[in-house]
Amino acid sequence: MKKINSILATAALLVAAAMLSSCRTERGGEPESVMRKDIRTVVFNACEVQTRTAFGPGEDGTYPTLWTANDAAVKIALNYTEAAQAGVEPSDNFRTATIVADIDASGKQAPYTFYAVSPASAARALSPSREAWNISIPAVQTPLEGSVDEAAQILAAASQPSDEVPASVDLHFNHLTAYGRMSFKNLSLGDAVVEKVELTSTTPFVGDWYWDCNEEHTLSDNGASSTLTLNTSRTTDIWFACAPVDMSGEIMEIVVFTDQGALVKDVEFPSGRKFNSGRIAVFTVDMEGVGFSGAGSDKFELITSESVLEDGDQILILDAGEEYAISTTQKSNNRSAAAIDVNNHAVASVPDDVQIITLKAAGTGGTWYMMPDEDSYFANANGSKNKLVTNPSVTDNAVWTISVASSGVATIKAGAGERAYLRFNDMDDSNLLFACYASGQKDVVIYRKGGAGASGPIADDPLCAYSEYGIYRKTQTRTYVAGQDQFCRRYSSAGEQTFTILNPATNEQLEISGYRRALVKGDAVTIQVNWRKGVTNIVSGDPYSMKVVKEEGPRVWLGDGNGNGFIIKK
Repeated sequence: MKKINSILATAALLVAAAMLSSCRTERGGEPESVMRKDIRTVVFNACEVQTRTAFGPGEDGTYPTLWTANDAAVKIALNYTEAAQAGVEPSDNFRTATIVADIDASGKQAPYTFYAVSPASAARALSPSREAWNISIPAVQTPLEGSVDEAAQILAAASQPSDEVPASVDLHFNHLTAYGRMSFKNLSLGDAVVEKVELTSTTPFVGDWYWDCNEEHTLSDNGASSTLTLNTSRTTDIWFACAPVDMSGEIMEIVVFTDQGALVKDVEFPSGRKFNSGRIAVFTVDMEGVGFSGAGSDKFELITSESVLEDGDQILILDAGEEYAISTTQKSNNRSAAAIDVNNHAVASVPDDVQIITLKAAGTGGTWYMMPDEDSYFANANGSKNKLVTNPSVTDNAVWTISVASSGVATIKAGAGERAYLRFNDMDDSNLLFACYASGQKDVVIYRKGGAGASGPIADDPLCAYSEYGIYRKTQTRTYVAGQDQFCRRYSSAGEQTFTILNPATNEQLEISGYRRALVKGDAVTIQVNWRKGVTNIVSGDPYSMKVVKEEGPRVWLGDGNGNGFIIKK
């Protein structure tokens, strides 16, 4: 599409009215008029686009937006009706272009307004009722040298309304998308080769949006995604496009995938940091001290069932608000709380003052020892006081039962005493702590290391023969097609994921919902599917009973044991 980065294009519109005639038929002796389509050939002269863009401190620059031969098409509509696709012919210097479109003016009423979106691949369905255009910012992008993916740089224009279909009109193109230019420093790769970079935030910033066709050219969420995948081998000046969103205080998980593993870093955007339309946000991610891991294997993830716990598991115990964890500081009667960062119900980096607890099976019946160190055990003292202590040996009140609700809230009880439930106490802001109580205080949750579980498949499930994202059923198969489709993910507040494959050209959308990152191999899960092509529903909210049958890197196989199921990206 364009090179990078600009606002403000003007376009002259010349309208040549085609001479159309009506025909008559005879029915019962009375003539009846039959209206033919009123097709107007419209020539749009897209003029030079210029904008001033903001770089980092001490830098300032202007990037022209160039119309290139890769601008295969734009889409143009009259009064929110069906859009016409039109080819782009750039000028010799690529600063201007000619766009010719056949516009159907049949049945249109004044005022007449033209709307245009570039590139055509970004423009999906028009919504006359909300006076908006559904546009799609690719959730998978391939950055160029010194520029964003041309398919991701989205411009739009709206003409001034006219009482008649005008002979000429000026269009002022504006950037709908904002831009980022990211670099890494202190990235220890050795001989590893970067394959892609993935950005995930709690605030959606790519995927489907409504362009509200107003003077401000605002975007509003229409099934947007919070994950962007950048197919690049670069480690500096990695360009991307996104929606204009406020990232102040946002925690973004950044994963650098290589041929030897992944490097994961959580980054907090400073106060006031925003992505603004037509401007470039420049930032550097410091990867000092970040080492390789199997994709996701070093993360601690929220569990929603005690059935996933195994002997030797490492866990964290957090308050249900996911702000504090049991710390390494043991007081006489309790453990202090330490702050912790959680993103999408996962902890990528454990602070030094947060206690990693090892579970050891205490016998049959799902009882556990919780060991903060190799030779010490959490216990409830004598079981009659609100005490959480660390003992050098096993006692009766060092044996814990654990149950976990589907919401993630954990009930952790020591021995048979009354004041034996491990809870979070925030009554004194200056003395936040974890201790044991009979009732009251705040709920806790458990985060398990490698919450995604083992990577090997459940034996003999035919689904494991496939590797591409999509739905695999005997009567319904739809897989991701590179270069044609996009995919994105979003998470509910409860951590439930919706994985979506979409084809902007055909307005096809396949949504697979229900997976949680805390699920492990062998866990049962109910998956809901919504699949439509245009306005035709193929599957509408149908539930499927599945199990997690395999995990490998970011891929998850959800199958029924007979080859039916789904492959999604966690």
